[in-house]
Amino acid sequence: METYFFEDDLLAKALANYIGRRNVIQIKPFNKIDFSKKFIVLNGSNYEHHRTLEILKNISGIDGYFHIDNHDDIQLGSSSSTKVGSANWVGHLLSQLELKVVFVGQRYWTHHLNFRGREYVGLFRNNLNKYRPISSIYFICSNEDFLVWCDKRTLAKLTSSLNEIVFANNIERVYVLDELLELMKRETYSNKVNVYTKHELIWHEESEAFQSMYPVFLIEWKKIGIDKLPLKNVYVSIDLDVLKRDLIETDTSSETSIFDLQDLTKVITEIRKKYNIVGADICGLSYKEKRSMLIINKIYRSLMESML
Repeated sequence: METYFFEDDLLAKALANYIGRRNVIQIKPFNKIDFSKKFIVLNGSNYEHHRTLEILKNISGIDGYFHIDNHDDIQLGSSSSTKVGSANWVGHLLSQLELKVVFVGQRYWTHHLNFRGREYVGLFRNNLNKYRPISSIYFICSNEDFLVWCDKRTLAKLTSSLNEIVFANNIERVYVLDELLELMKRETYSNKVNVYTKHELIWHEESEAFQSMYPVFLIEWKKIGIDKLPLKNVYVSIDLDVLKRDLIETDTSSETSIFDLQDLTKVITEIRKKYNIVGADICGLSYKEKRSMLIINKIYRSLMESML
């Protein structure tokens, strides 16, 4: 197994020098990469995460991609950009490559909901219309009960793909607010579709800024453990912003990140136990301070040991 870095990226170069010294190994420039053998790539900042797309295009024989990141990196509903970048590249992956995408640790735009007397972590996604094909997307959210939801404006954009959502095998059920039921075409009706009323959902965000975002459509993904996914050969990409901000600071760190180092290495171990990891990368380095380097080296070693 070999390790590579992007030689024109100062952050990646600094990380490569540090990891090379700590582990007494030679880290090669990315232009020397051999995609036929297992490898780890040391990427730069969070804003270079889209480099992973080009890496995936060059690997044959994989069926799954683990996106360990606080963000989904799918274009937001308010954006119309078609240029591939760090905030939209997973959407391009879904449309260009036949891979199952597994989101691990995603917590941005998190709101707490009490739905039908039960507490949920609510993941607000105004880009749900870009989660396509939705049957290729899985969520791993530890042991929490969670719902992915959107507002009225996003639901209107979803009308053409509601049938796909309702009948996807990875979706447990969907919930639609009664007053918006007319947006559901009759052919999408099934026992997966539940209608709810406003008194059944306690929306903890009471400020005016959130009232227009009231949850009107909720998706309950099937709870599937990492070891139960329909995968064999996989690629793993880690954005360091998945870690708690007090552990490491990145350009896109957020208070919503909940992973500590043990959580992350446990996920890597669980993936390794069940699947063949053919490649991996790490991005998100922001400051070249010693603590960050030490943490990244521990992540690197966990990946390396999982691929030997």
